Amino acid sequence: MTESFEEKGAVLIWPTNNKRAMDVSPRKYAARLKKTFRQLKKQFRSLEAGQRRIVRLNLADLKRRAAGIRLLFSQPKRYHEVDDMFFGFEELPLFGKEYWFLKFTGGAEDLRQLILTFGRSAGDVKVNRTKMKSSLEAGAEKECMVIGWCFDKTKKVFADASQKVAVSRRKTNVISSDSEKTGVSFSLSGAYPSYSLEIKHKGKKVADLKMSKPKKGRPFEMSQFYKGNLGFQLINIYFDFQGELYGKKLGGKCYLQKVIGVGPFVPWRWARFIFRNGSVFDAFVMNVEALGLKQPVYSLVSFQDEKGKFWQKRTSVNFEKIRGKNPRWVVSAPDGKMVLEAESYSRHPFVFSSRYSGKFTYLEYLSKVNDFYLEKGGKHWSLAGCGPASGLVEDAYGFML
Repeated sequence: MTESFEEKGAVLIWPTNNKRAMDVSPRKYAARLKKTFRQLKKQFRSLEAGQRRIVRLNLADLKRRAAGIRLLFSQPKRYHEVDDMFFGFEELPLFGKEYWFLKFTGGAEDLRQLILTFGRSAGDVKVNRTKMKSSLEAGAEKECMVIGWCFDKTKKVFADASQKVAVSRRKTNVISSDSEKTGVSFSLSGAYPSYSLEIKHKGKKVADLKMSKPKKGRPFEMSQFYKGNLGFQLINIYFDFQGELYGKKLGGKCYLQKVIGVGPFVPWRWARFIFRNGSVFDAFVMNVEALGLKQPVYSLVSFQDEKGKFWQKRTSVNFEKIRGKNPRWVVSAPDGKMVLEAESYSRHPFVFSSRYSGKFTYLEYLSKVNDFYLEKGGKHWSLAGCGPASGLVEDAYGFML
């Protein structure tokens, strides 16, 4: 049976294999449609309550999916203000995702670090042991996956489940969550360049931190890359912070990141380390995996020295993982003018899986630097000059739409 009709003059012809097919006028055709809808409505009313509920849920799901497909072919929303992008839920198209990452690093010799991550996607997905339903619409409150952990002499995980997250921009910007089921609550509030974060778990205060614009270096960066309607945009906000972690004073540097993506998760490795003298080292490599091999397709290195002077370069980077109980990482340049070696001391996994979309593993490794050398424009930096450093390494692999 052909699923379309043609219009010829005032007669609609519906091609079909049915022997009773005939040409009908638009008026008769409309009357037949009304009759059909009345019959469907009658049949729906005759269903049991449970059956009617299933029909409604299926229709609602079809409507959401149709909306996601429509948005996939529309132009992504572009942002130019920090708070506008950070404090809000997006209307996600098919394959859309949005995640927030809040990462705090204490002193270079302290090794205490705190990470809070939350987000959602336009598709059913299992994150670790939690099944998340597709979430497309924008709004003031959404079900999000929330993962929070820290290192305070030992690893402590205080959040790894889904719960409602709300956004408000009335008197001030607030993004918060409070769940009796998980016992986790958090509130990030303020207006750029000053935010505060409070986290509680089962009534006990985990963190109480105040963030302020750094005295030197870049305060934030906004990036976007789209090929057609697929791609991503992100914002990184850099802060100095002071406060408490589990009742003990903690201060250092942090960054807040929000990523809005349309498309698949692809493998990457990323490292960010803070040195005692205030220098910051970043390295990022994106890979394509095929036949068990990884091929780098994009790499970027940046360094901010103790005076706040910043440089960034797209260059070839070797980012190797040396497996073991405490994996080590070697980031180096082929010309020998850069090498960093770090050792992990704690980690936490994120495993995304979907029956139809694939599987993707994202691992966070808290790490400390054992060796460092960088040569740029006749200047040299080393671990001896910059002092000890600690930070985070991300290792992500697999493929997921």
